[in-house]
Amino acid sequence: MNLKTIGVFVFIVFVFNVKCYHSSGFGRCPKYIALRNFNVSKIVGTWYEIERTFHLMELITSCVSLNIWENERKQLQVTVRTISRWSGSIIINRGTAIPNKKIRSIFSYKVDSTLPNLLAKYLPGTGIYQFLETDYENFAVIWTCADLGIFHVENSIITKLQIHLYYCRKCFCNYKIL
Repeated sequence: MNLKTIGVFVFIVFVFNVKCYHSSGFGRCPKYIALRNFNVSKIVGTWYEIERTFHLMELITSCVSLNIWENERKQLQVTVRTISRWSGSIIINRGTAIPNKKIRSIFSYKVDSTLPNLLAKYLPGTGIYQFLETDYENFAVIWTCADLGIFHVENSIITKLQIHLYYCRKCFCNYKIL
C-alpha cells in the first residue's frame, strides 16, 4: 500500500466516524435564529449536562456540570467540573465566555490557559457557543459548530439547572453533595 492510498483510507475513515458520531455535513456551519431577548444575567448558576451529541471527551469523562457567573465586564466566567471515568477524580477547567455584541445568545468561549493565544485557541472546548433555547429555570440547549474546511462538525448539549437524584447518584457522591 502506498502513502496516497493510506491517506485516502484515513480520510474516509475520519469522515465516516465524524458522520456517525456527530451532526456533521459538507460545507460551512448552519446558522440558527438568535434567541430573542436573551438575558445573560439569568443564565448564571450551576447547570448539569443531561444529554449531548457524541464528543470524544465523553470517552474519558462523565457527570459534567457548568458553574456560570457574570464578572464585572458582563462576561461569563465558567467552571466546568467532570469526573474521570478512569480514575474517578474530579477534573476542573475554567474559562471565559464573551457575549457577541450584536447577538447576546452567542458566546466566544476561551479556556483559561498559560499557553500562548496561538495555541490556546485550539484547546478542547474553546469555540463559539450559542444558546438555542432556554427557560432560564429548567433547561438550556447549547450548540456549537466547528468549520473544518470542506465540512463541519456540530455538537449540541442539553443542560438542566436543577437535577434530580435519579440522574446520577455517583456524580452527587463524587461531588460530595450527598
